[in-house]
Amino acid sequence: MLIELRLENYAVIDNLAVEFAPGLNLLTGETGAGKSILIDALALLLGDKASADVIRAGARNSISVSVCGEMAGEPLYTLLLLGLGLTTFSMNGPDVPEVKKIIRSTTYEHAKQVARKVMSFDSERQVMHYLREETRKIIPEAF
Repeated sequence: MLIELRLENYAVIDNLAVEFAPGLNLLTGETGAGKSILIDALALLLGDKASADVIRAGARNSISVSVCGEMAGEPLYTLLLLGLGLTTFSMNGPDVPEVKKIIRSTTYEHAKQVARKVMSFDSERQVMHYLREETRKIIPEAF
């Protein structure tokens, strides 16, 4: 579950944090309020492709990409999140050792390959199977 979406220097938004609750969350507002910008940011988080200009502008300005939520502390998703360019993870203390082990046991290039491969799949089942296989290579006892 996504707990919070933070945007900094994204499109016309300087700094924004949106908290999500369990269940259905609705985005409402007048034309021009920024709903589409939030949806575009969520799409990026879910693997949609960002324009090269957005990525280069972020890198030039040392803007980090981060995720806070249950997914960040789940070792199964660590390679995918790294490969998507996430640089900051927020999680509960007990989750840190396994996530740290995965991060220290891989390369950024390998994580990018995992993310590219995941983007080619058509089903969640394929994604989960592949992520389990890749994570098991690093932490055999995990799954």
